Amino acid sequence: MLVSCSNLSQKKEEFNANQIEKLDSKIEIIKNELKANKLATLEKSLDMPLKKRYILNSIKNIDFSKVDIYSSKPIVNGDKGRNLIGIRRGEEVFYFDLQYKYSKGEWNIIDFKESR
Repeated sequence: MLVSCSNLSQKKEEFNANQIEKLDSKIEIIKNELKANKLATLEKSLDMPLKKRYILNSIKNIDFSKVDIYSSKPIVNGDKGRNLIGIRRGEEVFYFDLQYKYSKGEWNIIDFKESR
């Protein structure tokens, strides 16, 4: 069995492109659901310790229909990804650095931190 090196690198790039597309799609779904004050996809996508999940309860109290949500293009490195989310309410903008992990065919949020 012979395999050329160029075929292997091409296969890896296709896999990464597919991963990025899935992550882009999930980010858009979460943004659209938040604007409708729905948290189903966000809730299913959280894969982090219980300590951080308390933030979800705080998020439930925010009316996202009155804010603008912006997101940077995700950067993917292997099975991990990250992007920056901006939430604008009036003149205030809050930034969050989100980290994702690709596992079992799905992207999950594994960490997020307030950023500047």
